[in-house]
Amino acid sequence: MLVFTGRYDYTIDDKGRLSVPARLRDQVTRDGQPLSFFVTRGRMGQISAYAEKEYNLLVDELGSRTDEEASLALRSITADTEECPVDGQGRIVLSQRLRDAAGIKRDVVVLGVSKRVEIWDKARYEGYVKDGAPRIQGATQSLKGRADLL
Repeated sequence: MLVFTGRYDYTIDDKGRLSVPARLRDQVTRDGQPLSFFVTRGRMGQISAYAEKEYNLLVDELGSRTDEEASLALRSITADTEECPVDGQGRIVLSQRLRDAAGIKRDVVVLGVSKRVEIWDKARYEGYVKDGAPRIQGATQSLKGRADLL
């Protein structure tokens, strides 16, 4: 089962290439999936990257719903998605359009977040973490009877 984890600090080169951490690449190939990511805008101002199977599950789930919110989300996600194969050096190329949307210049934080990889501008991520700390604490306190998970 594919589960991405970890934080990795990287830089993007002048051509928009980002090294995908070996640990994350290995998880995709161990799961028997092609070594490629479907990259799109994330909900919090980051770039989200999915392995093929997880991307298809997301699109299928949204496509099976009939409400307007799901239709809007499906349109936005698929319109902004770019397939990014991993090259021989373990890199993907992030388009200028997606980098601009996420405010990414050079320094990034790559996060494994369960079924997706998030790519954040480093300064934006540090602000998000600082602002989000109280919400994280509240969410973890609400885990009923599962304090052993933390």
